[in-house]
Amino acid sequence: MTLARVQQSLPTAIFAWGFAFAAAAFLGWILATTLPTDPFMDGPATSILVATSLFFFLGTVIHLLFARPSSDLVRPRVILYINADNAESILLFSPADWLSYRSVYAIFVKEENSFERFIGLGQVYVIQDDKRIQVVVTQKLESAKHVWENLDSGSRDYFDKIVLKPGVPSNG
Repeated sequence: MTLARVQQSLPTAIFAWGFAFAAAAFLGWILATTLPTDPFMDGPATSILVATSLFFFLGTVIHLLFARPSSDLVRPRVILYINADNAESILLFSPADWLSYRSVYAIFVKEENSFERFIGLGQVYVIQDDKRIQVVVTQKLESAKHVWENLDSGSRDYFDKIVLKPGVPSNG
């Protein structure tokens, strides 16, 4: 989780736990004043137990409901494609916090019917000072040859259609 997301969710988390504390304290006070003293059910001890349980339950529920991080990933967009002779191709993507160095990502092309077709694999090679991401294309699918040939010819037709999906760290 990035620092920006933590800073965004912090006020909500403080509200959630503060509300849970206030509600639990209020309920504990109500129970402590209204429960009869009984040898099997001591009023203050029961109220403390109920208030503490309520505090943790309410705080967790409210925190999970309102402080959830956004599920919308910032989708990086292709800025540039470089096809080096006798070397692997490089895609330059716009900044995205979820991309990490030396991790492998799946490369897809979004088609007209919203179907995302897998066209290859890439690995983050460099994260530039301006936070743009260089992804080396390590594997091109033969079934997507027309897409790669289109990019190799210098066309920018697929730039808006290329989608990068989270992957797993590579070995080595």
